[in-house]
Amino acid sequence: MSKGNPNSTQLASYRRLRGLVGLIAILVAPLTAFVICVFEGSGFILTNKPFSSISASYHTQAQDLFVGCLVVVGAFMLAYAGSPSVRASGSKCLRRAEFGAAKLGGVAVLVVALFPENAPHCSTCAPPDYAVWFADLICLTPDTLHFLMAVVHFTAIFILMLIFAISARAKSGHNCRWVIYTFCCLGMVLSLGLAFGLRDSTSADSYGVYWAEFGALTCFGIGWLCAGSYEWFGSRWKRRR
Repeated sequence: MSKGNPNSTQLASYRRLRGLVGLIAILVAPLTAFVICVFEGSGFILTNKPFSSISASYHTQAQDLFVGCLVVVGAFMLAYAGSPSVRASGSKCLRRAEFGAAKLGGVAVLVVALFPENAPHCSTCAPPDYAVWFADLICLTPDTLHFLMAVVHFTAIFILMLIFAISARAKSGHNCRWVIYTFCCLGMVLSLGLAFGLRDSTSADSYGVYWAEFGALTCFGIGWLCAGSYEWFGSRWKRRR
């Protein structure tokens, strides 16, 4: 029996991890909402706690799940060495942009997870002391720091999705994947634009920003899930032919 190629095994594991990150991005919002429904004894939409954004789940029973999911995503993005298709394209510009966006997005999402915003209409829900201290140290409020890092993270994952679309479009015979990435980019732009538009105008009883963020994360997750599963199953299919 011939031994498998160690490089191929490592690459398959890497692709599975990338697919897992996409799955986490898709499920983090519904899973935290489900935990809130179960452990706080009320329906998510009917709860008396205004859910201004996904980040508000930090101040609920879903805190550990929310923080854990973001830490996993942040750790993977920091360790992310780049897509094989982007590295194979030979474009130094794309490689550097992908590397920089992944690292910046990884740091930003870790800050989002560990430096929460204030919970609206909840006097007992406040960021931890270290978050307040650090925000004061850099002359910001915890809300501002959290918001800025969320913007950086969403910008970084949009850049990564755009790079996926460009590299897939450059390869012949992969138009279907290019279309998926392009639609994901468009979905992220529309969702993030809606989130920014609703941020200051949303009433306390509205969940508009939450659903807009959910839409952006879902588009990002679909793209990464597609990239991981397609390359893994695609390579397996080619080896069998």
